[in-house]
Amino acid sequence: MPRQIDTFARDTAEGRTAMEEEVPENAEWLVRREEVDYGPFTTDEVLASISSKEVTLGTLVAEISQAEFEPLGSWGIFRDHFADCQARWDQEIAEAEARRVERRMRVVRTVRAITFALVLVVVLGSAGFGGWVAWRRAKAKPTGIETASLVAPKSRLPDLRPVADAKDEPLPVIKTRTVSRLAEPISYDTEGVGIAGSERRQAPVMNFNADACEQLPEAKVKSIVRAARKGMVRCAQKAAEANPEFLGTKVRFIIRSGTIGSLTVGREVAGNGAFRQCVKRVVQGISVPSFRGDERSVSIPLKVKR
Repeated sequence: MPRQIDTFARDTAEGRTAMEEEVPENAEWLVRREEVDYGPFTTDEVLASISSKEVTLGTLVAEISQAEFEPLGSWGIFRDHFADCQARWDQEIAEAEARRVERRMRVVRTVRAITFALVLVVVLGSAGFGGWVAWRRAKAKPTGIETASLVAPKSRLPDLRPVADAKDEPLPVIKTRTVSRLAEPISYDTEGVGIAGSERRQAPVMNFNADACEQLPEAKVKSIVRAARKGMVRCAQKAAEANPEFLGTKVRFIIRSGTIGSLTVGREVAGNGAFRQCVKRVVQGISVPSFRGDERSVSIPLKVKR
């Protein structure tokens, strides 16, 4: 199998990007697999994933402060670590093959020794049994009843006495009493946070009369998505800590002029008021400028790694 490190080693100086720069201190990363983003992970966790072969140089990753995803091999620290791991894996494969050959030879030698021992035992046993039969035939004499054994009679069990019928005693009556409620249920502010599929999904409005300069800049759209994703990742982490069965969901919203609307979450968190309230607060804290162009629909998948 060709090594992935050779593909990235052929990059020219002109093709290298800012990803070749030194990794920021305390950097956090998002890993994308099958259109689903996982994370955030520290740099050490990403290096550990390379060592365990969970990710490759072609896996898309993004530093959490960046908007664009790039192949893992675009970062020098990950390419160097992958090269070290590849050398170690090759050495381990060679050693495993040598051990396998040694085990096979050992098994062959063991089987041969056991087979020889069994054949020797059968031959010696057959010879000894034949000699014993010949000796018995030579010493055989007519015999009659030589011994007798006395069998003791079986003892009789003692007579059983009838047992008096037990009286049925009534069960004790358990009295119930009403107690006051200890605490009121916790309420969450989830107004405006819809559930996917429970209501008709709204589509973004297209303004065909708007000029290109009146559209929301792409850089601003990426900034809004990055801020929303960062806050929603924290919401998912809190939900996972509170509920071991929480595996993630998908959050959708529409970027409109001066605000964010049509916020919905997946059906799997319909009863999770704390998560829905957290997502609502994240969206309320994002600033959106006014514009006359097309509205933008955004979908952010959240997946918890356990």
